[in-house]
Amino acid sequence: MISDLDIQCLLLFRQTCQRVDATVSEYLVYKLLALLARYVLSLEVVFNSISNIWNSHVADSGRLRNVLRSTGSIVGGSTALAFINPTVIPADLDIYTTSATAPTLVKHLCQCEGYIVDKAVNIPKSCNIQHLHYLAGICRITSLREGPRRVDIIESTGRSATTPVSFSWTSLQMNFIAADAFCCVFPNLTLNHCGVFVSERIMHASMPEGTHILPLEKYQQRGYTFFSDSFDWDGHLCLPWCCHTQDRFFGDAGCMLVEFAAISQ
Repeated sequence: MISDLDIQCLLLFRQTCQRVDATVSEYLVYKLLALLARYVLSLEVVFNSISNIWNSHVADSGRLRNVLRSTGSIVGGSTALAFINPTVIPADLDIYTTSATAPTLVKHLCQCEGYIVDKAVNIPKSCNIQHLHYLAGICRITSLREGPRRVDIIESTGRSATTPVSFSWTSLQMNFIAADAFCCVFPNLTLNHCGVFVSERIMHASMPEGTHILPLEKYQQRGYTFFSDSFDWDGHLCLPWCCHTQDRFFGDAGCMLVEFAAISQ
């Protein structure tokens, strides 16, 4: 079954022929919809759409996905990690967007999905610890809830929704899902259940997003191993595209960039 293949095998399998490429592309959209379906009220509509993908190749892939596409927003956090590791069960949905498009997402979730705004918090743009200057990449977080469901709308300090991802406290959170693509910045580490973290971001209470001790423990309980430096992994060898001193950008040769099928809405 295609669902039994990990992401690396899927990408290799996808290259065998056009028919398989189409099938894998549709399955990737299915995975995205299944993750989003946890947080929308119209579950029946979404799951019917998932079934239609396999049957007719024409589906309504979900209103939330459409909003992600139109606003240039992305899904990050544990939901993005769950895309390549199904053993990860996300506790909430983190949507990264810009300040200009955040109201569109909040309006959609409140008017179409029944969410209410729980709180909105402004985040300090940076902090100084000794001689180091840390940026947050985040200016505001709006938390919404609908029953047990939780969604955080995270506003970027930049013009791109991906800016906060690059300031994450661990490499395990440097993944994101767009409406039509998935990106993993450190696949050599992430797919081997390893993560590099910034110790100051975990321990220091003055960090813009607070400490991350509990999330670190949760990842460890899921079987992930952490290092404070990529040199500490695999016999003190700094692996290609894993070194924290290497200049990187989203979509470079070290990223795993997976494009989905662009199914008509």
